[in-house]
Amino acid sequence: MIRKILKEVSVVFTRSWNLLKAFLLLEFSLFVCFVFGYANEYQMKVLNTANKMVGGSYGWGAYDPENRVFDCWNFATWVYHTALDEPGSVEHMIIGRNDLIWVYFDDHRVLHKGDLLFNGGGHTVGFHAGIYVGNGKTVEARGGSYGINYFDIRGSNKYDPRGWNGYRFCFYSLLVRLWLNPTPTFYYVFFDEPESFVVRGDEIKLNVRYFAFPFMTGTKIRAEMVDYMTDIVLGSTELEIDIWELKEKSVTVGFDTSEIDNKFVYFRVQFLSGSRILFSYDSKILKYTNIIG
Repeated sequence: MIRKILKEVSVVFTRSWNLLKAFLLLEFSLFVCFVFGYANEYQMKVLNTANKMVGGSYGWGAYDPENRVFDCWNFATWVYHTALDEPGSVEHMIIGRNDLIWVYFDDHRVLHKGDLLFNGGGHTVGFHAGIYVGNGKTVEARGGSYGINYFDIRGSNKYDPRGWNGYRFCFYSLLVRLWLNPTPTFYYVFFDEPESFVVRGDEIKLNVRYFAFPFMTGTKIRAEMVDYMTDIVLGSTELEIDIWELKEKSVTVGFDTSEIDNKFVYFRVQFLSGSRILFSYDSKILKYTNIIG
């Protein structure tokens, strides 16, 4: 009996301590970010590396660091590789990857310094990339007479699949953000790429990954399977989440497809606090648009 009581006390103490650590970590991070505009060493490496090319020229398809000539994507690629890669490593390769975990945003205040930005997706194809430097500004290689310089993020974007965020970009890469923040001070949720986005068989399984803080009591994850062509939700479930450890966790979600025939689908996962959506990620954005021909 005494051992059982001591074990329960130990569990309560551990959870309380994790709660306090998470709260202090988040409060300190928010304080330094919003009051001092803090950037960690990885973010600073990215911004300082990009700054070396400011004043350079734009060239379609160009990748010429010596003469400071790039197109937009090659500029971003060069910046992240130069700033983050260890000698002989390809850990931060971004060209050719299909797992950059693009997240839609409609308020630039959710962006972090060093975020990789993109301007399109969904049923369209985006054509421009940039890097967020803070205070509503970006650093980019832009065509025409612009060249490589700092620009305002606000403006129009005909490739925004939702058409209304008021910025020239509408996505940031969660994968790049996690490279820049090995110890996250932000919550997130996304999923591993499933084997197929075409309904076959009686079940589709999704591996959902998330990071939450211990004080997020009552927070749930909602996972949905959606018809690609009509956006009708074909299956939905809400999950209780583990909030007692400060590390990324995963959970498997299964969707019954026995009554669904010959449909292309995409998936959406969201952090929910009551009816409020704290974070949303879906696979219709930028990925798998080739399934409609």
